Amino acid sequence: MNKIIFLGLLLIILFIVIRSNGNLKENFKNIPQKKNIFDKDLVIDLDGGMCNKIRTLLGFYYLAKINKVKLYALWENSPECPGNYEDLFRPLENVIIIKDPGNIKQLNNFHDLGTLNDFIPWNFGVPASKHFQFYKNLKITDKLKQRILFFINNHLKGRPSLGLHIRRTDLVNYKERLKLKLQDDEYYQNEINKFLKKNVNGVIYLATDHNSTQSYYKNIYYNKLLYYDVIPINDNLRKTELSHGLIDIIILSKCSKFIGTDKSSFSHMVDFFKKYHQNIV
Repeated sequence: MNKIIFLGLLLIILFIVIRSNGNLKENFKNIPQKKNIFDKDLVIDLDGGMCNKIRTLLGFYYLAKINKVKLYALWENSPECPGNYEDLFRPLENVIIIKDPGNIKQLNNFHDLGTLNDFIPWNFGVPASKHFQFYKNLKITDKLKQRILFFINNHLKGRPSLGLHIRRTDLVNYKERLKLKLQDDEYYQNEINKFLKKNVNGVIYLATDHNSTQSYYKNIYYNKLLYYDVIPINDNLRKTELSHGLIDIIILSKCSKFIGTDKSSFSHMVDFFKKYHQNIV
């Protein structure tokens, strides 16, 4: 009888622990491995587009920095990310960017964390938002800085501005599967009209991956609508030089107000720069 009571109490305690801590299996999975992965340098393979690569790089840069190890990051030129890290940014302290995966074989004494397109802080036992502070360590190239400042000084400076990121192409196809809350043109037009009503001298800066979207708003708002360059006609992923994407992100982060696209890493990156790195230019 005492055994039954003991087992009953044990089950009750286990149930309480699970309810208070979530799924135990998941929690144990999120605790860093017993083997200290920070006793050696780290190697990661950056996957996805530019914004996926940047946010992954910054997350593991934070881990490497607080644990005083080097970070080797493979950044390959690919259709999703048609350009190199050094086209965009200056070097980060203790970060070595690798272009050729074959070069990883030449390294010694490191932990290979595999192919990644995001950074999940709690998988490594660190606070969820601490790494965002390291966005301020990103320094863009002088050439890019000059191009961005030229545009801002000639088109945005001294004027209220509404930044829009309207992503179409592939995201439209994933709407149902990813349960995206994509807004239609009526929503954006209402937001633009409300903004311009309050700000007679205001302008709209549009970043999009779709030529038809760019043309549609240009035909409605004429010289009130600004964009950095014309998007080529293409129904697939945005086909512009990589630096154009970063230029859009930084200009959007400098706008008085910003409206992005749901679950877009591009829009997230604008928010990150707007909140954590206002002095990037």
